[in-house]
Amino acid sequence: MLESLRDVYRYDAEAEKMGLSPQARLRYHQEHSQPVMDALHAWLKAQFAEKKVEPNSGLGQAISYCLKRWDRLTLFLQQAGAPLDSNIVERALKKAILHRNYVYQPITQTAWCEAAKIPEASGLPFLGSCT
Repeated sequence: MLESLRDVYRYDAEAEKMGLSPQARLRYHQEHSQPVMDALHAWLKAQFAEKKVEPNSGLGQAISYCLKRWDRLTLFLQQAGAPLDSNIVERALKKAILHRNYVYQPITQTAWCEAAKIPEASGLPFLGSCT
């Protein structure tokens, strides 16, 4: 599993190094990362189908989590400009949580987008609209 994700991140680094546009990056990932992700998806499903992993075990719960969110995890294969992960959002959330102890201030969606440096017109479904 980790090898698969390593390959996908390597492809993303290659696409960035080549300076591909979001649309070209999408095509690049569809050509290179799609087969890797398809194989990973099949492997995850096979763990339950072949009874190699108990669904209630820690690993089984992690696999279930991935499978339930597969569409969101593979958004980078469907939508130009979609990031591979939500690290940028998680960093913004961490900043907000760390600072909430100092000053209470309601955080608007626009503030989240600004903190995460996400274009408001990105329209990425897992982030919601930043307008």
